[in-house]
Amino acid sequence: ADVAQRIVGEAEILRAKLTANRLDDERAYASVVAAQRLPKATDDERRERSERLQRALVAAAAAPLRTAELACSVARLARDAAELGNDHLLSNAGCAAEFALAALRAAAYSVRANHPHLRDGAIVEGNEAALTSFTSEALDAVDFVREAAR
Repeated sequence: ADVAQRIVGEAEILRAKLTANRLDDERAYASVVAAQRLPKATDDERRERSERLQRALVAAAAAPLRTAELACSVARLARDAAELGNDHLLSNAGCAAEFALAALRAAAYSVRANHPHLRDGAIVEGNEAALTSFTSEALDAVDFVREAAR
């Protein structure tokens, strides 16, 4: 029961973080749009626009990357729920794990949509490494839950 209560508490925290991150993602995208609308008639304007756009694109990739990280945490939590061994919870754990993996993969699309426009290859490489790690961990958790549900 203590472990189940911990899982419920962590799930609530993750739900709140995901909700807040959605707003961060919206703000980051709005910053990209705003930077794209900046004037570019002079060299100074083009330089300023380019710098602001790069900063906005970094943030626009970071927000969904955070979503991917949080979704990985949800998958881990689903595994924890499945490990409780309660047959009545397995369908819930399974749904949570599958939705978490889908959310992670969806977030990866948003992260990668920004990569072709980023000039800093180290940021792109770091994002890709993080996505690979999150995906691997989430897949392991989903595989465990799927097997437990069988």
